[in-house]
Amino acid sequence: MLKVSYSFLTVTLLIVLAQACWDPNCEKCDRDLYICEACNVLFNLYANGRCCATTLVPQCTDCNPTGNTCTNCRDGFYLIGQGCHSCSEITPHCQTCNSASCTTCELGYYPAANQCYACNLPFCGDCLPSGTTCNSCLPGYKFLGNKCCSQTLDSRCKDCDASGNNCSICEPGFIEKSGHCCSPTLDAKCSDCSIVDANVCTACTAGYIIYPNYKCCSDRLNVGCADCTADGQLCTACTSGYYLNSRSLCQPCNSTLDPLCAACLANGDSCTQCQSNYYLINNSKCCSTSVGLACVNCDTAGNRCT
Repeated sequence: MLKVSYSFLTVTLLIVLAQACWDPNCEKCDRDLYICEACNVLFNLYANGRCCATTLVPQCTDCNPTGNTCTNCRDGFYLIGQGCHSCSEITPHCQTCNSASCTTCELGYYPAANQCYACNLPFCGDCLPSGTTCNSCLPGYKFLGNKCCSQTLDSRCKDCDASGNNCSICEPGFIEKSGHCCSPTLDAKCSDCSIVDANVCTACTAGYIIYPNYKCCSDRLNVGCADCTADGQLCTACTSGYYLNSRSLCQPCNSTLDPLCAACLANGDSCTQCQSNYYLINNSKCCSTSVGLACVNCDTAGNRCT
């Protein structure tokens, strides 16, 4: 009689491999590979080869040998009793979890003792368990002076206020004005500057208005003023069609002058300069440069030599 001998490990391996076909809920089994291929009615075939009851929640990934009790949940769910519950359902603000505990929290929270606690720093996206040291900021914010500040702040900013949207401390060589870092050489009456260029004034203090040359002039200066004195109180230049009188006021040039006249004498009766691309003839007529400098007179529009 042939005597067959099996080692303990061999027998154990055969038992483990055969368990899939021993599952009472398995209807069809590959006995060469020891893999269940189909389950009985009212049971589903799981990825691990187990036949589990169709009544189990869809988030279940394994069950007990009889197939009627869930024993493990997919990532993102807790196993409580026989049910799989989402991370945030059991632990508020939990983002990922395993079957036993919360592993990561939503932005602005940190995990501790299976709970999610808010970071005690404004606009902080990730912090240490103490909640007082920030590792990274929320989207749209950056680290400045150990705070999370808006990314829209200019590059000259060193720290921001509690709102995160206004600069409170500037890099050396700049001064803070209205939450922006500006050049100290700007007009003292300037109250704000460009984010792009610290040397460009964009707003003035009360009682002054910003001029096209970025200078702050008194809002009491009359219409036609184009520039003013350092203190902003007197006009020093006028816009096209105006002249500066002896009282530093801008007065309109005489209406009888050529409409293309850009500047006139102090009495307003004689043209001294024409608008761009026009030249002056006999201190009275403005003709287009396109008609040629040899022209001694032109039509009213200044575009045709007469």
